[in-house]
Amino acid sequence: MLDALDLIDQIQGVNGEVDENGYVTVYHRTNAENATKIKSTKSMIAKEDDLFFSTKENGQNEGYGDTVVKLSIPVEKLVLDDIFDDEANN
Repeated sequence: MLDALDLIDQIQGVNGEVDENGYVTVYHRTNAENATKIKSTKSMIAKEDDLFFSTKENGQNEGYGDTVVKLSIPVEKLVLDDIFDDEANN
């Protein structure tokens, strides 16, 4: 629980959105075909060891796909990978 609260503080510290239920708004970049699959199946398959998300729609994630999928994920499901001045990457 404490880890989740700390993560919420870090995400909000870079202007990330966390709702009252602890769901974080994140963005995933991919191609249009994969974005359609993600939206229709409500699932994702990682091509690497992890899935990568950003708290900013257009930030460090630029260049990783031409289509953005906006998601709301429970904070306890996220692992912080990197913090920048204005975004967190999970």
